[in-house]
Amino acid sequence: MTENHSALFATPAGRRWLFGILYLSEGAPIGFIWWALPAILTDRGLDLVAVTKLASLLTIPWVCKFLIGPLIDAGCRRGQSLRSWITICQLCMGFALLPLSFLDWSSQYSLLASLLFVHACFAATQDVAIDTLAIRSVPADELGKINGWMQAGMLGGRALVAAGAVMLAAAGRDSLIILLLVALIWIPLLMLQVANPQEEGGSDGSVRQAFSLSVLFGGSMLAGIWIALMAGAGFEFFTVTAGPLLQTLGGSAEHTTALFGIAAPAGLTLGALAGGNIAAAIGPRAATAVGIFAVGCAVGGFTAMQFGEIDLQPYAWLAVLAIIYAASGLLICASYTLLMRMSRGDYAATRFSLFMSVTNGCEAWAAFAGGLMAGTLGQPIAMLLLVAASMLALPALLINNLYTGKEYVRSTTG
Repeated sequence: MTENHSALFATPAGRRWLFGILYLSEGAPIGFIWWALPAILTDRGLDLVAVTKLASLLTIPWVCKFLIGPLIDAGCRRGQSLRSWITICQLCMGFALLPLSFLDWSSQYSLLASLLFVHACFAATQDVAIDTLAIRSVPADELGKINGWMQAGMLGGRALVAAGAVMLAAAGRDSLIILLLVALIWIPLLMLQVANPQEEGGSDGSVRQAFSLSVLFGGSMLAGIWIALMAGAGFEFFTVTAGPLLQTLGGSAEHTTALFGIAAPAGLTLGALAGGNIAAAIGPRAATAVGIFAVGCAVGGFTAMQFGEIDLQPYAWLAVLAIIYAASGLLICASYTLLMRMSRGDYAATRFSLFMSVTNGCEAWAAFAGGLMAGTLGQPIAMLLLVAASMLALPALLINNLYTGKEYVRSTTG
């Protein structure tokens, strides 16, 4: 057992604040790049093809996160600390963004895309390092609440920066957007240095060993991969189509703005915080099952209202959709906590980054399948079928020895 001398990291509240703020530094750039920037570039005359190309380019580092995990595990084997990985990545994230203060984003598109791609590479690496630090330094029974705070920090950072960037861009204050964004990325580094979390765990090996079948698919990894691939199917198609769906229910552009600016982040945040507390109370396996059923009930109730042709005002529909987002936030937090528990032990970064890549695969297949089914069976039926598909993850939760690797043991009081 290693004693941690940091007063900040020695308490559960301190650990929640640290990881919540670290995730805020993750969410802030995402709010700018994927939420605000497409709207800003479109408003300035850039065509839709160029905007979507940029968005697709910047997703590549995140899709390839499973390649980053083995590099971090191998670095830890050579004595590199996760804190140093996070520090270097956050510094480079900021340095990649600073030149944007001097660019015309629409006319210097190629340079903009290149700098943002470099930023995205470091941001994806930072994401893996922060998750691995949580796995290796937080007591297992705290991971639920930590995940709730991380999701709250990320969503808060996204919403704050997205809304602020759009307003400042309209006023022609592009340089101020970048400076504020870099500040949100760099200031948490001070907190990280003060916290000095102790990283505990097994001895990871080489990159080649990290890609071995025993690491990627041994123990209960296949069960975890199945959970990551299926559990979120019930809400992934909903989140992709929520905006257009609201419009079919009588919503205007103003209501869509309220959906993504208020209802969605508020619902996801409250759901994630609730999910963290539920996971801490009954365990992440049971909490994940609760999350799957909660999404099923929320989506099922919504589709029943559609079949019943219930006529509500757009803001009332916003409240209904917020409930689905809350159930989704609960499931995301609970399932991520479970997958973190399953990643504890050797090769934690490799295992968890693989799980996260599979969750991206869940989003892809659910959106694709939902679109196909909606075209022939209608959107309500498609949503119900995907909820049924998410229930296929439940048998994997019944496996007795679901956690893999050896559990790290550390003091909860420092």
